[in-house]
Amino acid sequence: MMRNDDGSGTRQEILGAAAEIIGTYGYFAASVDRIITLAQVAPGELYSQFDSKDALAQEIIAVRDQRAAEVRRAAASSGAPALETLIDESMALAALRDSDVFCLAGDRLLREVDDTWDVVAASRTRDRAEFALLLRDARREGHLAGGSEGQPDAVDAETGGTGTGGREGRAQAQEDALAQVVLAAVIGAGVSARAVRDARDAVTVLERLWLLLLPGLVPEHLRPRYIDAVGRSARLHRRQQLP
Repeated sequence: MMRNDDGSGTRQEILGAAAEIIGTYGYFAASVDRIITLAQVAPGELYSQFDSKDALAQEIIAVRDQRAAEVRRAAASSGAPALETLIDESMALAALRDSDVFCLAGDRLLREVDDTWDVVAASRTRDRAEFALLLRDARREGHLAGGSEGQPDAVDAETGGTGTGGREGRAQAQEDALAQVVLAAVIGAGVSARAVRDARDAVTVLERLWLLLLPGLVPEHLRPRYIDAVGRSARLHRRQQLP
């Protein structure tokens, strides 16, 4: 990479090298010596651009989040039902993780570093909230097992009231928990792909996880539609991974 007078070329070389090292070895094994060797810079050049290895890692997460946001915008623009959007978004994120060193390293950092880093806590919260919002929209559309908001409320046996608040709270808690499962699946799919002998990539692993989730997730009459949606999205994003 050509270096600019303002140091931006050097900065990007260092950042790219750090992403490769962290993605390969993990944050705690990613030494500054390894990073400067790969970037072919002197230690002073690294510290003129970044205060510490922590600062490098936090910028990698910021790049990862920016690229993930672009994936979300593309998925949301399809106009598909919310659950289909969530499936396609998760597949696109898994494919991005397989092909983009910053997303690979960023996801590894989200697994390895705790929430004492503000950028880690914010990234996890943002991802989980996005997935939970799509699940709530899917429930309103009647595409989650258990019904939609348009159905009559159950009558509380003690008060005779409808108990809407309690039911809504339970539904949101379930959606939040499921959002966490989906987030963990997206972040962990690449690791599983390497561990499962016959899995070719993170998209394949995520496809299998979605097929396991669907029977308990969607009403029976919608299962064929969503099984097809999972397969279609997986095929699309596997094709996009081809060189």
